[in-house]
Amino acid sequence: MNHALNHFEEYSDGLFGDSVLFGVIRIGGFMNDAIAKAKFIHHRVDELSAIVAMQVTNLLPRLPFQHGNHITYSSSH
Repeated sequence: MNHALNHFEEYSDGLFGDSVLFGVIRIGGFMNDAIAKAKFIHHRVDELSAIVAMQVTNLLPRLPFQHGNHITYSSSH
């Protein structure tokens, strides 16, 4: 791996020098990291919203509903 990288560095020096190569590697790593974090956060948000939806659904039957001036609790559940 390192041997191949050394060859690649020698080759790239002729093209555009070290700074661009390492800049590309750094940006690539940063992008991968950001994408991985975004996917993880999205996954967590999905989980959390599912949990919240379940909680709300469980609470609904216990909430007081107003019929005219009388507050009644749903006893059907």
